[in-house]
Amino acid sequence: MKYASALLLVPVLCLTGGCYDSPCPEGRYPDVEVDGHVMYVDAEYGSDAATGICTDPVNEIWLAVLRLEGPGSVIAAPGTYVGNVVSDSDLAIYGYGEGDVFIEGESVGVSIQEAASLHLQDLTCRSTEFGVWASDVARVTMERVSLSGNSRFGGFVDGGEVALNDVRIADNGPGDLGDNSGGFQLAGGAQAVLDDVEVSGNAGVGLWVIGSILDASDVTVADTALDADGTWGRGVEVGPGSDNGIHPELHLDGVRIEAFAEAGLVAREATVDLAAVDVIEASSCGVGYAGTGMALTDCSSVLDDVEISGACATGLWGDGGNLVASSLEIGAVEPGADDMGPGLRLYDMSATVETSRLENQTGAAVLGRCLADLQLVDVEIAGVTAGAGGLGGDGVLVGDSSVTLTGGAIQDASRCGISLVGISDLEATGVTFGSTVGDVCLCHADPDPDWEADFVADNTPTIGGVPVVDADAGGECPGPDPGACPE
Repeated sequence: MKYASALLLVPVLCLTGGCYDSPCPEGRYPDVEVDGHVMYVDAEYGSDAATGICTDPVNEIWLAVLRLEGPGSVIAAPGTYVGNVVSDSDLAIYGYGEGDVFIEGESVGVSIQEAASLHLQDLTCRSTEFGVWASDVARVTMERVSLSGNSRFGGFVDGGEVALNDVRIADNGPGDLGDNSGGFQLAGGAQAVLDDVEVSGNAGVGLWVIGSILDASDVTVADTALDADGTWGRGVEVGPGSDNGIHPELHLDGVRIEAFAEAGLVAREATVDLAAVDVIEASSCGVGYAGTGMALTDCSSVLDDVEISGACATGLWGDGGNLVASSLEIGAVEPGADDMGPGLRLYDMSATVETSRLENQTGAAVLGRCLADLQLVDVEIAGVTAGAGGLGGDGVLVGDSSVTLTGGAIQDASRCGISLVGISDLEATGVTFGSTVGDVCLCHADPDPDWEADFVADNTPTIGGVPVVDADAGGECPGPDPGACPE
């Protein structure tokens, strides 16, 4: 066992200027214990001809790694170290502190491949293209590390397991035209565990998970901007890799995503499990659906205690797969390019939403088409206004869908509580309505003569209102048409 702060009592003869007298200088190196080969570095007092012991340190980290000639550890005194740190062996680098030890490479801070482990502790990788680049490394760990100010990614890890604790990933990107960029990208990794991680001010994607499994707690992803191509701007993204055999999974607990240009969270063909997650305040409301809080495509998703607020175009977008949500809060959504700002925009999927609240949306609180099974249980919908030109204003607007409402309320809808378009059916029990035109509006379908009486008996209609409206006869369809099912 070797000690970074051990006292070497045997005097060391220094053949170069600037080295220490023995024993090892107190307070110059971190107090850590390491096994195997060790090299000491000191940007101020070291030299390129040094032996690498604590009284005769090397002056650059890249040179110390080269001198290790295999697995080992580098222990660094405070200072700025320039040059790419490159290794193909197990490597650990211990700095004096993330605000005291800086690695500035020409193209990468630390690069390692085909090794069993990389461990970084108490240091900063900055001002290069990639702060950390690891490929085919079985396990990458970082503790009290900052990855900041790199032109493409703060960290890029391809393969293996990852553990980040007390890590700051900030102000990376936007790269050059045609380049992807962002805070941290995980590709083809077995599992990544993030705890107490701050991701802020990155351009492109804050946390990007490709063909990997991410478990994150106590994480903040903030101020994600567009990249050099003017695209992305996504706080968190997860999706499949290229035939790596790992089904992507996203498990977030106690995560805050805020100030995003295009979307707060994007998931595709993944398992998504969110608890105590806040997605708030889109920083732009531009072309298409920019500013969407959350977009889930062909995912199996479970959401518990999730808040989405300050989004644009859509609070939560679901396309394919299935969604189960409880304690979901979606606040005001600014209208997007189609003059709609629904809380939920759901297509070709199944969804169950329980004990949730959708408030102050534009056009519709829930906009859906081709929903095999949409269940709203004890869901409160309030304050739905029409878009530009009187577009929509419905609590729930669905086409070719099956909808079941149990309990809850639809209040202050400027048009209809529920609009059913095309071949759609509704079962509603114990719902309280407060709508302007009608509680239920039927489009392109003749109302069942017995349907209205059953509806009134099972629910609380709008006081003085019309429970069921044949919107065809009134000329109030489609406006807007949620669209048909895919062929």
